[in-house]
Amino acid sequence: MKKNFLIFLLVIFTGSIAIPTYADNPESKKAAVSAIRDNLRKNPGTKLNHDEIQCLVDRVKEIRGMDKAQLSRDDKRALRREVKDIKQILKEQDYVIYISLTALLIILLVIILL
Repeated sequence: MKKNFLIFLLVIFTGSIAIPTYADNPESKKAAVSAIRDNLRKNPGTKLNHDEIQCLVDRVKEIRGMDKAQLSRDDKRALRREVKDIKQILKEQDYVIYISLTALLIILLVIILL
């Protein structure tokens, strides 16, 4: 009885788990980048999570790796504009921690003394 119940639970839980699959085509990445850009335009103060930042970085790498010799002039301009927009978004999302010299010395002294 207990074994049947455990098998039943196993079937229910494994059937209810959704494994996300991401298409690895440029259109889906381009759509994701435009969705992120639109979200930031609507809510300018929001911060991106790691997955969204990685999506933007992957899109820039993909554009850099393209063979642009076969593209038209307008397509090249659109790609350049997209890269500039992504770079601006990433620059706005930059997290920087400034440590003063005094704080750095105190941290080093604590590390040395311990």
